[in-house]
Amino acid sequence: MNLEIGNHILVSFLIKINFSIRYTPFTSSLFVLLPMHQAILIIDFGSQYTQLIARRVRELNVYCEIHPYNHLPEMNDTFKGVILSGSPASVRDPEAPFIDTMIFRKKLPLLGVCYGSQLLAHQNGGSVQPSKNREYGRAFLS
Repeated sequence: MNLEIGNHILVSFLIKINFSIRYTPFTSSLFVLLPMHQAILIIDFGSQYTQLIARRVRELNVYCEIHPYNHLPEMNDTFKGVILSGSPASVRDPEAPFIDTMIFRKKLPLLGVCYGSQLLAHQNGGSVQPSKNREYGRAFLS
């Protein structure tokens, strides 16, 4: 994930959740003002980037928890948004990791990264087509 673009995506996601964003001009940093009893849930599908996603969220002063897709925590009012991480799998794989995202839809904002975006598209009637090449690193979207 390009860290600069990733930061903009995370900030946009947090603004959608109505977190208060403050810019400090002396350090050129963004800080999210969030009570400690609120959190972002990061669902891990086996991506090597899950820890980096969490670090980015925490650098914005937002508490987050990482949980594996097959062992989700009890959902309560603490979680204000969900980030679905990536995976080496594709939703087209028969053994791909799976959760029903309907448990979050219309309740919490969702942000899908890599496999997480495939999963959201697939479960909402979208089509995930195979590519001739597996992607790693930067990719151009059209």
